Amino acid sequence: MNKYILNVSSKISANGESETIELTTVGNFSRVNNKWIIAYSEVIDDSGVEVKTLVRVTDDEVIITRNNDSNSRLIMKLHERNLCHYGTEYGPLMLGVFCSDIKNKLNENGGSVEMTYTLDVNAAVLSTNEVNIKVREVKSNV
Repeated sequence: MNKYILNVSSKISANGESETIELTTVGNFSRVNNKWIIAYSEVIDDSGVEVKTLVRVTDDEVIITRNNDSNSRLIMKLHERNLCHYGTEYGPLMLGVFCSDIKNKLNENGGSVEMTYTLDVNAAVLSTNEVNIKVREVKSNV
């Protein structure tokens, strides 16, 4: 299986302020049953806790599953609101996720996927989120 360089950029906007978080890592990328699969691990903060992330992408749906002590699964289906389990260190939350845009530009060589969605609790919007994942194959010098 080939390795890929992943650039993950997340912009979170809430209460008139925004923050961008960026991650560059090595991961896996493949196509299974008409879905693009992006898998990677990251270490959260200084805690040393490893989080495994799996992103499943189609043209109208992105599902992000994160596995660690507090598991999370966000389902972003274009123009739909879904209730999703979001794990925190303080316990699980049920969040509403409404996806307003998905731009799937993935192909067998990599590419990118962008999504825009809001998170809400009890129908009150917490944040607007823009996520962009770029995928490119690691070239071997052999």
